[in-house]
Amino acid sequence: MATEWYAHSEGADGRRQLLRDHLARVGEQAARFADRFGAGEEARAAGIMHDLGKYSPLFKQRLLTGKKPPGVRAIDHSSPGARLALERWQLAGALSAFVVSGHHGGLRSFDFIKRHIAGESGVVPEDEALVPSETDMTEIQRRLEADNIQLPALDASLLEGKPTAAQMLSVRMIFSCVVDADFLDTEAHFSGARAPGPELDPERALRRIDEYIADVRAESDAHAVVNEVRDEVHAACRHGAGLERGLFTLTAPTGAGKTLAMLLFAMRHALQHNLERVIVVLPYLSIIDQTANLLHKMFDEAMGKEYVLEHHSRAFDRGSGDGEQAGRRRKPIEDDESWIEPRKQLAENWDAPLIVTTSVQALESLFANRPGPCRKLHRMANAVIMFDEVQTLPGHLLQPTLATLSQLASRFKSTVLFSTATQPAFSHLNSELRAMREPGWEPHELIPNPESLFARMKRVNVRWRGREDGARSWEELAGEILDRDSDRVLCVVNMRRHAHELFRAVNERAHSDQRVLHLSTTLCGGHRDKLLADVTRRLKKELPCILISTQCVEAGVDLDFPVVYRAHGPLEAIAQAAGRCNRGGKLDHGEVVVFRPEANGGRLYPGEAYKKAAAIADEMLAKREGAELDLDDPAVFREYYHDLYSLTGYAKVKEELKCAIKGVDFPAVAAKYRLIDKPTVQVLVAWNEHEYEALAERAREQGLTREWIRAAKRHSVSVFRGSAEQSDRLEPIPVFPLGKDASSAAPVRLAADWFISHYPDDYDEELGWIPETGGDEFM
Repeated sequence: MATEWYAHSEGADGRRQLLRDHLARVGEQAARFADRFGAGEEARAAGIMHDLGKYSPLFKQRLLTGKKPPGVRAIDHSSPGARLALERWQLAGALSAFVVSGHHGGLRSFDFIKRHIAGESGVVPEDEALVPSETDMTEIQRRLEADNIQLPALDASLLEGKPTAAQMLSVRMIFSCVVDADFLDTEAHFSGARAPGPELDPERALRRIDEYIADVRAESDAHAVVNEVRDEVHAACRHGAGLERGLFTLTAPTGAGKTLAMLLFAMRHALQHNLERVIVVLPYLSIIDQTANLLHKMFDEAMGKEYVLEHHSRAFDRGSGDGEQAGRRRKPIEDDESWIEPRKQLAENWDAPLIVTTSVQALESLFANRPGPCRKLHRMANAVIMFDEVQTLPGHLLQPTLATLSQLASRFKSTVLFSTATQPAFSHLNSELRAMREPGWEPHELIPNPESLFARMKRVNVRWRGREDGARSWEELAGEILDRDSDRVLCVVNMRRHAHELFRAVNERAHSDQRVLHLSTTLCGGHRDKLLADVTRRLKKELPCILISTQCVEAGVDLDFPVVYRAHGPLEAIAQAAGRCNRGGKLDHGEVVVFRPEANGGRLYPGEAYKKAAAIADEMLAKREGAELDLDDPAVFREYYHDLYSLTGYAKVKEELKCAIKGVDFPAVAAKYRLIDKPTVQVLVAWNEHEYEALAERAREQGLTREWIRAAKRHSVSVFRGSAEQSDRLEPIPVFPLGKDASSAAPVRLAADWFISHYPDDYDEELGWIPETGGDEFM
């Protein structure tokens, strides 16, 4: 009687899963995923190989008895399959070796593969208690053949040429196919197979978009020129959708209807090329909330409630319960929490047709090494991926990011679209990008003549106060703002400290009928939502409203002030602030004033990269000798980005990341590729004292749980980890054993990412969380 080998213990049907069945199903599913980009056989090979180490008496004993041999911490069943891939296919098996060896713990470095997989013993020397399940490759092959499983012939691989960021994506893509297939089959064994997500159905989606555009037009009170420009942008995107897959840009003025235009392009392009999903990538949660609300309104009823999938830190919140506040987080689709788990399941591998996510989630996943974030990557193949507000991409990550997205488009049959009113001239980086991936960055612009649109959509006059005009104190600026004829003014500054100082100066001088508000990330999410809803209401009713804000108001926040002040800064930031002025074109021209604040011994800018960009804008203004910079001229931004990239080192890749890519070191690349440099933690604050007290008590009694985090997110602010860990003003949150609480167990540890503000009075009803000491260091 033939020996039976097992992959997993008893499942939902009460039986152990046979290893041959698991390997065959994972190989088949991984091949189906990778067939989208012509690598089905390589994915099948890696899928079959991934658990070959379970053809082992040692592993079988562990599975049947639940006991490990004495002195053994764990049995390594990943390395044997990786070693066999190299022995059987040599260089063509290198990609499979990466995938198989990392399918549980994550992709390792080339050095690890060379020393510990291709080496003599296959033992990981730094962990002697980790024992390989089998070292006899001949015996494993014999057992595999006895189970009638045939390995495909591999004479070529996706992994070829010199090590680059683009080539590393090829490894991650096959890795994604295998780990997702492995997870799905394992889940099916233990819990039953999950139903697949809905299909894109772009033809039906296009009909719904057209209906929505018609409804919006019927209700619009925008100027006729604005509507004409929106029509032209939509028409250009419809036309461009018929072009071949690849790299695209959409350059159009603020208020030109780019969001709907992008959707039109994506759905028509998907229909033309049989693409499977549309992914919308946005930099800030404020934009995500606005865009997601639009998409749910457009598609939930017509296409089903699982058509639009949000994947970001607030995606599974319960909602705010703030009553009738417009612009707040929408209510959940059901009254209970039954909607959460199905969507979380879809978010694990992006098994949905229309996805809304953050730049952090999408881009850091493209450079990740762990199975969790990599699972969804194969869903980015044969898709339309649209990045809005691309000017927010960090300079030091531009080169590997663009090279990887170029590879995603050309090798994995996707289309990548970059959209913004201030399109960065990434082609100026082509010489560096070609070293990472030919042919560099050469996108097709969807708008035939962007300059014409900007000229016709010119809605503001900009007054630039140059060096010769001198800097203004906050008191002087406050007096100027309050003395204006208009009682609706937005002022955007570069730092939270500046916003606080200016708010105090304006508020102290304001009359009782002048409403002064402050907006920055010292306010928790729920407070910001409520404040923005109040601002929107006031602007629509033409009520007094003076808003002092940081840059968090600049991208994607749909506000329309007649007058905007902007502290001198990067040119794209000034343009974004100008986009909040006369947005609907109802006035002949709005007014934007670019001023220079006094330093008062402190910093003027939040970071070195920001400071470099502001200096380039300053030099451009000085070169014009009194002439103003035209924010409505795309040529000005081409000059700005050319100087920024070529003169300042703004787009230089950091040496640690460059070395990690060159060394094909997946863990190091994942650690060094971070859109947010400084790690942050969340602090529960007393914006709503009743909710704060209830959440704080619940955390102390029950510890940190997923349910608690969902409830607390709207009542929290982000602070730097180092400052939080050293502060006596913050209370750590305990983590209890599963199923236990403070009444039945001691905590196993303290949460690393969540704290409670120890002093409720540290939260000011106007300025947000301002600790008595260390405020600047925290934030």
